[in-house]
Order: sequence, then structure tokens, then C-alpha cells
Amino acid sequence: MIEEKGKIIDVQDDMALVEIQRKSVCHTCSLNKGCGTGVISSMIGNKRFRFSVYNSINAAVGDNVTIGIEDDLLLKSSFAVYITPLLLMFIGAWSGTYVANLFTMASSEGISVIFGMLGLALGFVWLKRYSEKIRNDDRYRPILLGCRPDIDVIAPPNSVN
Repeated sequence: MIEEKGKIIDVQDDMALVEIQRKSVCHTCSLNKGCGTGVISSMIGNKRFRFSVYNSINAAVGDNVTIGIEDDLLLKSSFAVYITPLLLMFIGAWSGTYVANLFTMASSEGISVIFGMLGLALGFVWLKRYSEKIRNDDRYRPILLGCRPDIDVIAPPNSVN
């Protein structure tokens, strides 16, 4: 279970709106000044995300909560988002080279690039359908694991970290 701390900012019926603050550990790394991820992280800053979860623990507005999502579901979703389109792009590029060699074309690079882009586009179409399929699947929703009303996990908007 991957856990994150957040704060309840609204409650409506059996749903709670949770706000979490994106954190970066780049400031703890000795390479953060020369690393591309560290530079991007410093440009983006600490962004806040809001999403709805089932209020299974009857949390109230202002409560600091722990939310979680199953590891395997996060891994499966990450694979779908990052690997599947790239894999289809590589398969498309290889198919383009194969087709070009099959028809004894002088240069296979152009066909390979076109087939690769078609594979990537097919990967994005598949990803859109996959995300629509799991959008309403409760297994992919974070769940409220606990409530900690004594600790403030979200800094006020005007504070400097």
C-alpha cells in the first residue's frame, strides 16, 4: 500500500475532497543543482492536488488524513501510461522496417518512422480507452486509511517551505 498524507477540505454526503501537496525530495540530494529533475521540480514548486475519495472513516473538514492505494494497481497503471505507448511505437517502427525490407525499398528509415508514429498513436488511443474503462473502477481510487486531526500536513498557502 502506497500512502500519502492529506487534508479534508470538503465533505459532501459520503464523499470527501482531499488535498495533498506534491513533495519533492530533490533538496536532500547532492546533485539537485545539476539534475534535470531537480531543475524542473524547483520550477514547478509544491503543487497541490485535489480529488474525491469515499469518506469511509467519517472524517470532517479540516481533518488530516492518510490515504492509500494498492501498489500493484499503481504499478499496472504506470505501466499502461508509460510503457504501452512506447512499446507499440517500437513494434510499429520494427514493423515499418520489416515492410520496407519485404518490398525491397532502398531506404527503410522513413517507413520505420511513419509506422513508429502510427504505433505511438495507436498506443495513445488504447490508453484513452483503458483510462475510460478504469475511471469508475473503485479499485483504482485512493481510500482513506486513517485520520490524524492533531498534525497539520498541509502548509498554509502563504507559508514558505
